[in-house]
Amino acid sequence: MITVWHLEILDRAAFQRSAEPLRFRLKRVTAPSAAFLRFLYTATGGDWSWTDRLPWTDAEWLARQADPAVEFWVANDDGAPAGYFELARHEDGRTVELAYFGLLPHAVGKKQGGAMLTAAVDRMYSAGGASSIYASHPLQRHFRDVHVATQHVMVASTSATMAGRILLDVPTDVATL
Repeated sequence: MITVWHLEILDRAAFQRSAEPLRFRLKRVTAPSAAFLRFLYTATGGDWSWTDRLPWTDAEWLARQADPAVEFWVANDDGAPAGYFELARHEDGRTVELAYFGLLPHAVGKKQGGAMLTAAVDRMYSAGGASSIYASHPLQRHFRDVHVATQHVMVASTSATMAGRILLDVPTDVATL
């Protein structure tokens, strides 16, 4: 028997973020080879009975990675793959699914799973676009997310730095505003 778990986040503010910082280096891979994707899938999912993609051909793996609605993110620990997640934007253009998520066996127990999941959820909201903060959006039914402020141009760290430089009479290139 195979158990499939589903997580639906209706209120981003209610999502319990990891208290552990992400120490793995997380990077989006935009043109991975079929062999690399197959490696991530089998190495991550082998202990969890992931089997649906085992029969995939190289052409199927390459078609998946070429899909503009799909993103592959790889976590590295000291240069070695430690895990990955795959995001898939639905046809409605607003809903983003965490299609696959997992750690390789050597990375389990390093207290990075929760931190990596938090990064994946953050990326899902970014991929959902600006409307993902609206109450009517499938990703966010409550407009009370502190991340809204961090995405706003007037409170972004670069704008705050520029404002501080101006207030302290530090030479500033205001053309970058």
